[in-house]
Amino acid sequence: MLRWGILGAGGVAESSVAPAMRIVGHDLAVVSAATLTDAQQFAATQGVRRARRQHEEVLGARDVDAVFVALPTSDREHWVIEALNAGKHVLCLKPLSTDADGAARMAAAAAGNGNLVLMEALPLRFHPRTAALLELVRSGGIGAVRLLSATSAYPMTDADSYHADPSRGGGALLDVGADLVSLIRWIVGEEPDVVRAVDRRWASGADATTSAVMAFPSGATATLHASFDSARHSTVEIVGTDGTLRMPRPFTAGPGDQAALLRSDEVIGTWRADPWERLLEAFEQATTGVRPVIDVEDAVATAHVIDWIAASS
Repeated sequence: MLRWGILGAGGVAESSVAPAMRIVGHDLAVVSAATLTDAQQFAATQGVRRARRQHEEVLGARDVDAVFVALPTSDREHWVIEALNAGKHVLCLKPLSTDADGAARMAAAAAGNGNLVLMEALPLRFHPRTAALLELVRSGGIGAVRLLSATSAYPMTDADSYHADPSRGGGALLDVGADLVSLIRWIVGEEPDVVRAVDRRWASGADATTSAVMAFPSGATATLHASFDSARHSTVEIVGTDGTLRMPRPFTAGPGDQAALLRSDEVIGTWRADPWERLLEAFEQATTGVRPVIDVEDAVATAHVIDWIAASS
């Protein structure tokens, strides 16, 4: 059983991660937030034993084995490294940092502190439907991948959210784009050698929408669309030399949904699972020395591609 400290008391931590921690039998020891009131409210509703105002109090707690960092993107590098220096394993919201250099520093801190586990929180990778799709692609089930299209979009209506503030790591590319880039890399199985991108920005300077096209050494091409000012929509479509695959709602299928995978527009399987529970179980196993299905170097590689897209746009 892992004993958790949580930095940040809103959004994903409240709706998905803390409930999954309880279900898998982990101990929620302490939470810190922007205000003590926020931390106390989170603790009361999520079954956390203590609430604190200062993040340092979480990192110094003797009854904390691992820390979940649910802070704005611009704050993650500092607090992840602080947690690692305090001897804690770390699960961090995606993306790890605002750029690849920051992600690499975080990975180095994990390696330099006794090989502590640092994992980017990508529940998509732990959904059994995703595993089935990757296995089908890698086994040649649709031949060689030639075309891939991935979209993740929803309307960002909170003007005060850090997602709308570029100084805090806001923008669609750094948020939903991280899911898209990761999934594209996993499907193709290699890194792009050509990237071109365009974006549309809010007055704040954060990108409301970023679209990119990538080419890979194998001959595959991929397009992605990350948006905060579109109707809610997410999908992945893969065209191979011998068939097609489509995964509706790859990033938003909830634990109560029957998540379908389609080949040539026919459903070939459905799965119902909470990927956060599976992610937390894999994270706990990683702290005992079991190599996780994705490691921190994968997050660094994704960050390099995101940097390239940002520079191109």
